[in-house]
Amino acid sequence: MTVQLSWLGKDAAITMASIPGAGCLNTHGHPVTVDGGNWIIEGDNLPVLQALRPTYQNRVRLIYIDPPYNTGQQLIYNDRHSGRADWLNMMMPRLILAKEMLRDDGAIFISISDDERAALEWVCDEVFGETNALPSCVRVTKRTSNKGKHFSPSHDVVLGYAKDLRQLSEFKDPLTQNSPEYRRLFRYSDAKGAYNRVALYMPSLDTRPNQRYWITCPDGSRVIPPEGKIFRWTEPTFLDKQGLGYVEFIQTNRSPLWDDAGGPAKWNVYTKLYLEERLEKGLRPTTVLSDNRFTNASGSKELIKMGIRFPFSKPRALIQYLAAMMGVASGDVVMDFFAGSGTTAHAMMSLNPLIEWILVQNSEPIPRRYLVGNPQVETIADLCRYRVNLACEGLQDPLRDPIIWREAIYG
Repeated sequence: MTVQLSWLGKDAAITMASIPGAGCLNTHGHPVTVDGGNWIIEGDNLPVLQALRPTYQNRVRLIYIDPPYNTGQQLIYNDRHSGRADWLNMMMPRLILAKEMLRDDGAIFISISDDERAALEWVCDEVFGETNALPSCVRVTKRTSNKGKHFSPSHDVVLGYAKDLRQLSEFKDPLTQNSPEYRRLFRYSDAKGAYNRVALYMPSLDTRPNQRYWITCPDGSRVIPPEGKIFRWTEPTFLDKQGLGYVEFIQTNRSPLWDDAGGPAKWNVYTKLYLEERLEKGLRPTTVLSDNRFTNASGSKELIKMGIRFPFSKPRALIQYLAAMMGVASGDVVMDFFAGSGTTAHAMMSLNPLIEWILVQNSEPIPRRYLVGNPQVETIADLCRYRVNLACEGLQDPLRDPIIWREAIYG
């Protein structure tokens, strides 16, 4: 039996997803159809999503959003949804429309705090289906904070849901596996190429039948795991891989294996993990995003370098990472309907300028202490356009066509 979360106003919120707004998308007062290319759309994201539905239904490969958290504080996003029910009523119709936008092989990722995680998971389970939930990721947000009563909050969560998990491709982590740090792990080499050694015996493995057996070493002696312990491979797999050159024997006085006499062996057995084969198969991304490039400070520092003082930007590397692990490619569409300072567009342009993107951001005023020194930047939508223009200039390559984007307003 599926259990659903109920709250005041839920039915009306669901209905709102199907009620079109009274306005239209326009550019300089002239109606415009958003259909292809890169766009920044200013306006309330609910009627904007409704207006985009005819042209973008089942078309978006990736949606990333960083919605306002239900903190009850008047932050720069002016979170008016001060009650849990109001916040859920705000999110529900937007998530329904987000699902309609996604391709069958698409996915949505949502950055959220621990405070709202449980409620958001209930809603997403209902909208996308529990069977389409992806493992959540923990992102380290800061390293030096000492706030809080019992713990110092230093992370948020990235929830992920597929439109149809059966059609979602396996994730890979090309940003990590192509890094110099990862490649340096493969420090050995033979005729087949660079490889890393992985011990055939690991003490943490759970006991399984037929995986404790004798192995004959190069000098004729034999080794076996300690009593109650096992090798990673069954014996037939070991013999097959040994014949193919995937096994290596190393003499050592610290072997965890036993010899024929029941004492410490002088050999340890390793398997070879080849770099090229691992790259071909792909490295699976982990669920803990702890690299410094994913922290809040990374996002703020990047904006400071661009001359922008705005402390609420997610790091560009985070969104790039999510798109790269999904294999988002040229011609795919990426959407962010809580666009903020435009990080998602910046991430896509730097990952692949041929990825199409759509940003939606309302005209929330920016508090004066965060103004960027440009008199034309008074709202977050202004900031989004300003940052994207700067990013276009910084990423411009004289050998390729310039990055072009258009703007529209809902009203």
